[in-house]
Amino acid sequence: MAEQNYRIELRRERLSFEHPVKETGEIEKELCLSNRLILPLKTGEHTEHIVIRAQTMHLCLRMAEKIAIDFNKSGPIQNRTTKPDWNDMWNKVIHGYEYKWNFNRWVKVYCEGKPLFQKGPGQVPDQLDKLEEIIFNVKENYKMALATFHAKISEEMEDIEVNHKSSLALKAEITPKIMRCGMQCRAANNSSIVTINADTPKTSHEFDLHNCLGLYADYLQGFQYAFILGNLKKTAKEDDTGKDLKTEIDDIKKEIQQINRRIDTAESRCKIRYRPEKPDFELLSSF
Repeated sequence: MAEQNYRIELRRERLSFEHPVKETGEIEKELCLSNRLILPLKTGEHTEHIVIRAQTMHLCLRMAEKIAIDFNKSGPIQNRTTKPDWNDMWNKVIHGYEYKWNFNRWVKVYCEGKPLFQKGPGQVPDQLDKLEEIIFNVKENYKMALATFHAKISEEMEDIEVNHKSSLALKAEITPKIMRCGMQCRAANNSSIVTINADTPKTSHEFDLHNCLGLYADYLQGFQYAFILGNLKKTAKEDDTGKDLKTEIDDIKKEIQQINRRIDTAESRCKIRYRPEKPDFELLSSF
């Protein structure tokens, strides 16, 4: 069997729509925020591209991890007689802090421009389906897709202005012997880039797609939780009366401890090199 090599990109996207209200002339604004990951699932010479959009970067990666596990077990997503258990995958993603405290969580999964699965309780932006269909039809040519998307929206609504911003949040290369990744670190005071590289695992096992996706999700989830924890601690200093606030702080600290344990386990299996240094999520939560 040919060696399976993967290149993964996760992007943060911001779509905004502005148009005048006929009755008042005031400008009405609609904001569409999402994170987008293309997951290449390879079987021999065939590659199936699954697109995952989600509220946060780590939810994107966690869902990608579960889909990759399901793919390894049951094969290509599109041509099965029995469809994947999407709800089960998503429920495994959102346990713990996400389920208890993140009421804006959502995910949507696409293949060949068509939606396969959607789950809240957060509101999924309405315009994503149209955009994903166009992106697929123009073969991931984003500049062309946005121009076409703008034209179609303009046909439906006059005097509308569409703006799009996209930034690369994670870029990774995964082979059986090499794991390379650069990702955006969002801290309480600033943002920076952290690179995480590793060669040949210490054990006889090779790097595989789903384990690497899970590890990358740990780092991004750690950054996100450190940012949230920093804000929670700041709020607690200003008002130390909220029982729910103290509970949420305890819960998110426990999640960060679990993330650190999973990263420690990964480091025991392969030598991971960091630049500029290994993230300290507790330190990152400090203002």
